[in-house]
Amino acid sequence: MTTIHLLLDMDGTLIDSSNGIHHSFGVACEALSLNPVEYDSFVPFIGPPVYNIVNSIFPDLSSHHLQNFCSIFREDYD
Repeated sequence: MTTIHLLLDMDGTLIDSSNGIHHSFGVACEALSLNPVEYDSFVPFIGPPVYNIVNSIFPDLSSHHLQNFCSIFREDYD
């Protein structure tokens, strides 16, 4: 008997997770008193790691605030 294991990366491949990503982005923005980006403006940024997304949208954030943002985002998104 042969056992076959199939692993799928559903996030962004089999399901559209952009609403959840945008929601968690908003949660992190609120926690750091930043103005969140509207969904339609945010979607083109999705793809790279969240650190890169945040750095693109808020280039003036300190590295400490970037790390904080990413931690809040990941906690909510997970």
